Order: sequence, then C-alpha cells, then structure tokens
Amino acid sequence: MIRQGPRWAAAARRPDGSIATTTRHAAPAFAATRGIPVVRGIGALVDSVRIGLAAMRWSREETIDPTSADAAPVGGARERVVVLGVVAGVLAAFLLVPLAIAALARPVVGTGWGAAVVEGLVRLALFVAYLAMLSTLPGVRRTLEYHGAEHMVIAAHEHGEDRTIDSAWDYSVRHPRCGTDFFLLIFVISIVAFALVGHLPAAALVLSRILLAPVVVGVAYEILRLGGTSEHDGLAAALSAPGMFLQRFTTRQPDDAQIAVALAALDELLPPSASIGTTSRSNRTTSPL
Repeated sequence: MIRQGPRWAAAARRPDGSIATTTRHAAPAFAATRGIPVVRGIGALVDSVRIGLAAMRWSREETIDPTSADAAPVGGARERVVVLGVVAGVLAAFLLVPLAIAALARPVVGTGWGAAVVEGLVRLALFVAYLAMLSTLPGVRRTLEYHGAEHMVIAAHEHGEDRTIDSAWDYSVRHPRCGTDFFLLIFVISIVAFALVGHLPAAALVLSRILLAPVVVGVAYEILRLGGTSEHDGLAAALSAPGMFLQRFTTRQPDDAQIAVALAALDELLPPSASIGTTSRSNRTTSPL
C-alpha cells in the first residue's frame, strides 16, 4: 500500500497470479484540527491506522481463494472482538508493565527523571521485542517483505528512476519517512513528558499516562514532520536516524514478484505520466508503516 496525502492505492497478488489494484480517498480524521500544531498529530495517527486496516482488509478479500477453507467472511463481529481484545491486551501491557518495573526501581533511581527513563526504556524494549517476535512469524515476515518493496519503489520514484524491478533494487528497504519513526519518537518524547509529571499515586499515574498520550503523539508528529519537510539534509538525517535503525525489525528484503506488486500500487496512485517534480517535500509519496 502506498499513500500520498488523502489518496492511497494498494495492490495484491491474487491466487491466479494476477495483480489486483485499487485507489481510495480517505477523508482526514478531525479535519478541522489539521492546521493546529501538535493537535493535528492525533488525526494523522488515526488516518494511518484506519487506512492501514482498510488496505489489509481489501488485500485479504483479493488474495484468499473463495473456494478454500480460509475464505471466512472479512470484518465479522467475532473478528472485530478478537482484534479489539488483542489490541487492548497489548496496550495494557505497554502501559502497565513499564510502570510496574519503574516502581520497583524507585529505591535505586528515585521518583523523578530516573524513574521516567526506566519506564521509557522498558516500554521501548518491549516494543522492539514485540517487533522482533512478530518478524519471525511466516505471515508477518511476508508483510515486512512487502513493506521493504514499498520503500524501494518509492525511493526509485523520488530519484527519477524508471519504474522497473531492476531500478528498485538499487535502493534500500529502509526509508527515512517511514511511519516506524513516528512510534520511536513517541517512546522518546514520553520519557520527557512523564518525567515532568513526577511521582503520583498508582491510579493517578496510570491516568496521567492516558491523558498525556495525545500530547506525546502530537509532539512526535511535529518532529517527524519537521524532518520530512526540512531542506537541511543534515537535520532530516539526524531526525530519521533512530527510525532507520528500528526499520531492521519492520522491513525485510523482498523478491522480484513482491517488488512488481509495489510497482503496481505506485502506478495506480501516480500513473507513470505524472510529473515527479510536482511532488513537494511536505507531500511526498510514502508508505504508512
């Protein structure tokens, strides 16, 4: 799946070997806030999650053989309950486990910055471990390979290369404007934000994390946006470096067939006749993950 502004396109390989494509328009979430710094980050995150889920749902509909045993209805009530349950469990673990470990470490690190750093590092370690575990699963690994293919064809397009598999191979699976950077920045900024709150009773501490989450997301979005729109290559590289490192867990080397699917998505979103020069730094083509 490849996105530019409110438009996104997806491609998927059907069981018969053909490639299906689609182009969609997603109305921005909380559109009235898009001109407000920090606040607009919440809508951007909602858009990324919503579009990603929609693309995955469409892909599943296109790629599952209707005659197979796996051809269950997509998006049923039971499936939504299971997904919500898993998401809630993961979010609870990311919220409560770091708090508990930071509380145990307070006799050593104190209740101020020390505790906040421990909490943030534990949360980051959980996130990296979670990504590393997921990347070993065959189905997820294939998704990460497609993620790498998206980055390769986007980079080739941005450098004015021909839209061919060979041209894509000249570029890395890691891309400086990947959404992975967004999540890493959230973890880093949360250390500062939560340290400013200081020590509170357990219930108030949990509540403070929930209430501050939108602020942390908003600030992370502004920093990511600054890196993506900056004309200073050194600043952009510095801001994207941590996320580029983390992409070793969210991308994998694709094969030619996967690159062909990514090229089909790019062609669907931006036909080959489209001028590359009309793509500004602030509205470049990107993948959402």
